[in-house]
Amino acid sequence: MGVTATSGLTCCKNLTIVLEGQQNLPSQWVNKNGVLLALKSEPNMAGYSEWLAAITKTLEDKAAINTTFPKIDLQYLKPDCGDGVTATDICTAATVGEDPYGYASVKITGDVWKKITLSRVEYDTLCYSQETDKMIKVTQLFDTVLRAVNADITLKLEALMGNYADGTTSSLTSPRTINLIGTNGQINPAGIPIIENEFNKLGVTNGFTMVGGSFVNMYQNLSGLAVANSSLGIDATKVRNQPMYFDSGIDALLTATGCKALTWANGTVQLMESYRYNGDRALFTDYDVKEVREYNGVLFDFTMHYDACTDKHTITARKSYDLFYVPTAAFSCLPTGANLKLQWKLACGDMDCSQLNIC
Repeated sequence: MGVTATSGLTCCKNLTIVLEGQQNLPSQWVNKNGVLLALKSEPNMAGYSEWLAAITKTLEDKAAINTTFPKIDLQYLKPDCGDGVTATDICTAATVGEDPYGYASVKITGDVWKKITLSRVEYDTLCYSQETDKMIKVTQLFDTVLRAVNADITLKLEALMGNYADGTTSSLTSPRTINLIGTNGQINPAGIPIIENEFNKLGVTNGFTMVGGSFVNMYQNLSGLAVANSSLGIDATKVRNQPMYFDSGIDALLTATGCKALTWANGTVQLMESYRYNGDRALFTDYDVKEVREYNGVLFDFTMHYDACTDKHTITARKSYDLFYVPTAAFSCLPTGANLKLQWKLACGDMDCSQLNIC
């Protein structure tokens, strides 16, 4: 921490304390965009990066003409869900076979933006230089939009949570309890495999993504210990390394009571993003800047206009986005009523065999 005198501005008569490295800026606060980072993680986007990039470019190209993001129709190849035993007599088979494709549509509906205006009066009142004040306010601007987008995406993601492998128990209204941490304060090594086993029942072979709040954060911290409790023979370094994402705001947002976690088979939910000032649509002049800027791993449309007559800067940050959930029929032949997106309730306690839901 350093202390600097505010020289050069006659209105400032006090010393200003400045944290070195800008430790007090919002970008250094606890993770408040874990849901967005989970969706954008490499395991979840594997095999989809080029597909999403193509959607983004199509949306941006059409938006440049129509000023709004249009709907895009998609088709996907459905798996063969026959029983593998029963054959159809070729003489009695239908002349026209069943359409092997499924159909879906994509449309960007999420749109969050915020505008601020900075003036010389404000710079002098706060005793900051113009560039320092601008940097701090722009960071706060991005942070405000980021938290709003993450909260909206969290609620949209929660609404997608469906039934467990039995096809009838709703993970949205009746989430199953997983005791991730034992009564003695150590991790339960069977906790994550229970979730994994449920996805295995659904035919998922490429893993799942998990995001949660304070409970997930505590589990991550306990998992990092070299030995959780050697007297019980549990070595935390041997526990399955399931990637988890911590989001500090998720517990307050989700509707089910208690600590929750949202999980989905990798690839089944994707974050769609589109930008107005990407690539050759960016603009840089003495009075205007229009571009795409990154903040905390997320991209935003950013504009800044300088009015020489009033000596003011008008700055906006904007995010256009939505969720695209790939239809479950595109992945595997699920039990009737089952879903590849599941919610769980996290708790402390010793494992009970009934929690395993093995058979």
